Amino acid sequence: MMKRVALSVVALVLAVPVASSIHAQEAVNFSGTWKFVKQDPPNRPGRGGGTAALYGGSGGGTRALEVAPVTLTITQRGNDMTFESTMSDGWVRTLAIKLDFTITVNPLPADGDGGESRINGPTKTRGRWMGDKLYLHQTQGLGQRRDILTMSGNVLSIQRDYETPGGSGTLYMTFEKVS
Repeated sequence: MMKRVALSVVALVLAVPVASSIHAQEAVNFSGTWKFVKQDPPNRPGRGGGTAALYGGSGGGTRALEVAPVTLTITQRGNDMTFESTMSDGWVRTLAIKLDFTITVNPLPADGDGGESRINGPTKTRGRWMGDKLYLHQTQGLGQRRDILTMSGNVLSIQRDYETPGGSGTLYMTFEKVS
């Protein structure tokens, strides 16, 4: 019995440094300004109208989620992150995100509802780490999306899965760090 206890203690002592190194791997810092490089699939032409004009596209809420920002400015400190997206028409949206998976409510910017409160309205965000990937979850009205962020050198990759009343899909965006 004493041998089992001793072996358990030794196993625990050996596991602590491994757990610490795993947590250290998760501490990727995405802070910086990122310039859009490419998107797959490419942005589809819009059909006009809808709230997407707020996001630099056209054709409704689904199209809005299919348009990549021209720049991202990310600030990350501990469990707090701000994620600022600048669209091609100059419209900027900044979201606060807690990386411990608690919900943050971000009010909609002035003149940002596009007259469609059921699709827009406040944005609820939360984030969590899984290995070296950062999962950012966002819910706004009836729409939701999940961005999975990974970084390799000065390249930021984002897999965006989205679902709205108008449709759903996945796209992949690549950004290069400019500062």
